[in-house]
Amino acid sequence: MQKAIAYARERRVTYLDQFRDWLRIPSISALPEHGADCVRAAQWLAGHLREIGLPRVEVIPSQRNHPLVYAEHARDANAPTVLFYGHYDVQPVDPLELWTTPPFEPAQRGDRLYARGASDDKGQVFAAVKAIEAMIATHELPVNVKLLVEGQEESGGEEIHAYVPRHRKKLAADCALVLDSGFFAAGVPAITVGLRGILYTEIEIQGPKSDLHSGVYGGAVPNPFHEMVRVLALLHDKSNRVRLPGFYRAVREPSEEELRMWRALPGSDADLRAEVGAEGLTLEDGRTSLECRWSRPTLEIHGVGGGFSGAGGKTVLPAKALAKVSMRLVPDQKPEAIFKSLDRFVRRQVRPAYRVDVRKLSTGRPWVVSSEEPAVRAAAQAWTVAYGAEAKFIRVGGSVPIVDVFKNTLRLPVIVTGFGMPDDNLHAPNEKVELPAMWDGVDAVIRFFHEFARTRR
Repeated sequence: MQKAIAYARERRVTYLDQFRDWLRIPSISALPEHGADCVRAAQWLAGHLREIGLPRVEVIPSQRNHPLVYAEHARDANAPTVLFYGHYDVQPVDPLELWTTPPFEPAQRGDRLYARGASDDKGQVFAAVKAIEAMIATHELPVNVKLLVEGQEESGGEEIHAYVPRHRKKLAADCALVLDSGFFAAGVPAITVGLRGILYTEIEIQGPKSDLHSGVYGGAVPNPFHEMVRVLALLHDKSNRVRLPGFYRAVREPSEEELRMWRALPGSDADLRAEVGAEGLTLEDGRTSLECRWSRPTLEIHGVGGGFSGAGGKTVLPAKALAKVSMRLVPDQKPEAIFKSLDRFVRRQVRPAYRVDVRKLSTGRPWVVSSEEPAVRAAAQAWTVAYGAEAKFIRVGGSVPIVDVFKNTLRLPVIVTGFGMPDDNLHAPNEKVELPAMWDGVDAVIRFFHEFARTRR
């Protein structure tokens, strides 16, 4: 293990140049015009995996230019197998004018490297690849390794969700390592043991068949924006609880031990308010901000479109209004049941003068794992040693839908962790990665492979 760690540390300058090359590829999966860039990013990764000594590497084509990259290194039939997951696709960069330097021209300022994908998730994938390279080069790879890296995580993940169930035998392993998370706070490494699921929907309300002159028709013809605003306002009560029937029926409360660990974490509700720059917080009665973010379900309105919203005035009576609405779900809520509740609720509230359509865009089930799971404990030990501080067990309010697929389709214990920092500006301008954290992440992955192999013996 020590030889592999030393090997990686000696090559950081070379590694950084390689990392910059990958970051320059604008692999934005949500924008069709970047389909060729996604293919290029996948091919770059596949070529690099071949260069570092993985004997089997595949670029698995997709219909929408979001290929999967699969690779494996079978060391020993008697050794345990780790399945590594990450993604090479990145978020769009808007608003571009808020970037200090171009998003696909990696810029180092001090110990930080700024670029889209630097943290989410190219940086985390790159660290794992470098760890594997170091272990292969020094003959210190103690496990069999399989890698599955997708190019559609930021835009639905349909390709990988179809691929995994069809290739259970190929992907068989003893655990899965997902580097798509990070620290709880600066100096506080963490292992994520819970993720909220997601249900993303659109609500469309139609009034007249086309836009109309509001002076000629207003007052007699239904305005779908009026109806949309009224219906959306009914989705929450005054205590910020969601009003969908049965929404909280299956919610599993965290254990007292878990709540105790959360209370011991640094930070407070006041710190959160200061961090986001809001005048106050909209918490459920009697709940802390960590509870509301980690173990409570939510319903959020992301945007409303239709009609006219440009500069100046236009007296239009819009034909339709569209709202983007998502729900973050917790164990044991089921996306299918929640969608039915939303659909029934909205249809009952919309008045007869309007037509309504509620559409399900994507789903992901919530996930939780015991902190006593041996693979999770092995990761906590590795992260504690690599970063010189005790790794804490946390939950994350976001969603990584593939984690539940690995758990329920491949029947694997899943470790979700990483070295992202809370201020890495994920999905926002000026995304960055802390380079010392990334280099220590290489060490952490090497230590985890060895610790997991030891626990399996």
